[in-house]
Amino acid sequence: MTLSALAVDLLLAAGLSLKELIQMGAIAMINSHNSLSARLLLTLSLLSFSVSALANASWFARESAVAHMTKKDTTILTNTMDDLLNNQPDGSMSSWENPASSASGRLAVGKTHQNYGTTCRMIKMENTAKSITR
Repeated sequence: MTLSALAVDLLLAAGLSLKELIQMGAIAMINSHNSLSARLLLTLSLLSFSVSALANASWFARESAVAHMTKKDTTILTNTMDDLLNNQPDGSMSSWENPASSASGRLAVGKTHQNYGTTCRMIKMENTAKSITR
């Protein structure tokens, strides 16, 4: 079992539903099991939560921009993130927008490094949907 799978199991055991994990950004809309951006987003999201934050996870899921995104919004976000992580150099920035829903976001990729033989990249993102920016 990988660290990501173990972390998901722990969050599910803590009483969070799979939908809440997706809304929190803990699990991206995964187009492919081997998607680097999906694995990276999952790992970064799960590592960013502390035990005390789990009590607020349900609130976060309801109040996050991701909770108000359409399926098309998350597809555009994921495609933008995939391109940024897989094809752009360190320090690159990108933005996305869905005119149909007015949702949008900005992403910036950080330094690439190796961790136990795995290529890792930090990504910062800010998304807006239904007037909520996170």
